[in-house]
Amino acid sequence: MFSDKENGGLGIPNIEAQDSALKIVWVKRLLDESNKHCNWNIIAKSQLSRSDTLFKGNMCERDIGGCQLLPKSRFWKDVIINWLKLNYSEPTTKCEIKSQSLWFNSHIKINKKIIYKSRWLGKGVKKVEDVMGEDGAPMSFIALRQKCVIRCNFMEYYSVINAIPRQWKKTLSSNDVQGIRNQRAYVEVIDTLIQTEKPSKMIYQKLAKRFAQFPFPFLKNGH
Repeated sequence: MFSDKENGGLGIPNIEAQDSALKIVWVKRLLDESNKHCNWNIIAKSQLSRSDTLFKGNMCERDIGGCQLLPKSRFWKDVIINWLKLNYSEPTTKCEIKSQSLWFNSHIKINKKIIYKSRWLGKGVKKVEDVMGEDGAPMSFIALRQKCVIRCNFMEYYSVINAIPRQWKKTLSSNDVQGIRNQRAYVEVIDTLIQTEKPSKMIYQKLAKRFAQFPFPFLKNGH
């Protein structure tokens, strides 16, 4: 029903997708350097703890509550929740896995909780690839400390490395040369959003495709 007529749909605009797209556009405005001195931006960032890292993470909506990151503002709360719905993904290829953020990632948890380590981030450890060696295996404790000059003990190191999904490590250490050649360069959703001149249209099209695949969520479980 919501698909383009060329794809067999009726081309009916999806109001929910439009509303979500308009809210998500504010993520681009918030991170735009030209807006950083605007009063609204300063006030918003005072409410949005660690917003830059949050928007570059890969968190699903169900995990946001336990992180105590939702602001009091109803508007910005809606912006974050809609962003999570758009951005969350299940990485499978080497490029996707290597580009995954270590922080605010629903796939990487310690004791069932999302992790964020400011000391590591401050030393440039942001993504999975930052703790992996050239062979695709996790760097040793000593190698990581020497490379990034991180002050941490072995247990902290081990907990972070162990939190990375086993399947991801297996994929990264595999020697599937043909698979690597066939992979396209991975571009994060946040980077696409920032670089796009008309982000609302791009976001709407992504969301509309999801609604087109399953327009009636209450029928998903056969109810």
